[in-house]
Amino acid sequence: MSDQKFPFEVTRARRAGARLAAVQALYAMEQTGKSARETIRAFMEDKLGIGPDEEPVEEADPDLFKSIVNGVVNNQAEIDKAILKRLASGWKLTRSMQPCAPCCVRVQVNSSFTSTSPMP
Repeated sequence: MSDQKFPFEVTRARRAGARLAAVQALYAMEQTGKSARETIRAFMEDKLGIGPDEEPVEEADPDLFKSIVNGVVNNQAEIDKAILKRLASGWKLTRSMQPCAPCCVRVQVNSSFTSTSPMP
C-alpha cells in the first residue's frame, strides 16, 4: 500500500503483519464494542507490530492494516453473506472452535472483494 520500495521478503512480511494485526483489531472490536476508528488509533499508537510477549514482530504495513480493518467493517454484511453461503447447512458464522476464526475468514474474504492482484 505504501509507495516505499522494499525487498520482496520485507514487503511480504509487512503485509502479513498488517493482516495479523487486522484480525487482532477486528477481534478486539467484537470483544469491546469499540469503533473501527478507535481501534485503529489504539493499534497505530500501541500495538501495531508488537507481539503477544510485548516483543516487536515484523513491521506491519500501516496503510494496509487500516485498509483491511475499514474494508471488513464497511463490507461486513456482504462478507458475512458470502461466508454463510459456503457454510454447511445449519451452521452459523459464530459456530467455530476458535473465537477469532470469523475475524480471520472476514479478512480473507475482504481481500477477495478488494484485491485485483494476488497477495505476495
